[in-house]
Formats: sequence, C-alpha cells, structure tokens
Amino acid sequence: MCRSRSLYFALEAMGVGSEVHRKVFDAVHGQRLRIDNDGAIGAFAGVIGVDKTRLVDEMKGFTVGSKLNVANKTFASYQVNGVPTLAINGRFLTSPEMAGGEEAALRVAEALIRKAKTTR
Repeated sequence: MCRSRSLYFALEAMGVGSEVHRKVFDAVHGQRLRIDNDGAIGAFAGVIGVDKTRLVDEMKGFTVGSKLNVANKTFASYQVNGVPTLAINGRFLTSPEMAGGEEAALRVAEALIRKAKTTR
C-alpha cells in the first residue's frame, strides 16, 4: 500500500489537506523525511498540528480505502510510472520525464488539450 496516498486522502478527509499540503510536500521532498509507517506518520502529525490518533484511524478507514482503490485503478489503467503525470481527456499522457522537463511537459499538455478539444 502506498502510505503517501493514504496520508493525502486522510488529511483531505479530516478537512486539513489544503492547510498542511505544503508542509507535507516540503517534509517529503525538501527534507527527505520518510513518512512511511504508523510511527513516523504519528510523529509527523504532531509536527503539522494534526491529531495523531485520528490521522492513523482515517488512514485505515473506509473512505480512504475507497479513494485508494479508485486511485490505484486509475494509475494502473493509465500505466502511470511516476508523478507528476498529466492525463488529458482520458486519452493522452505526458510527464516531465516523457517530454524532457517540466516546462516541456506543460507545453505538451497544452498542445494535447487543444488536440482533445478539436477531436471530440
């Protein structure tokens, strides 16, 4: 199970996702913290001001489980190998890796959006 997806959906379910998203992103990608087990998640919850017990419970709950199932099926159907990956109109994919960088991926996405609008 992908703990980062569970963490994301649990924070959203708690209604604090938008408040703490930047803190989580900075911790994982900036500070390279490993938030991949209940102990680390509980400790991190205190740092970001979230109730540890409720967060861990939410991560194991039905709502988060349902959202994880949908996300996993979507990843599999699009054959996503990494993030960020942009899917356009259910038909096209691009990513910085595929396009040769972040700016190029955005240019490709814009072109694919134009193409999708004209070939409905």
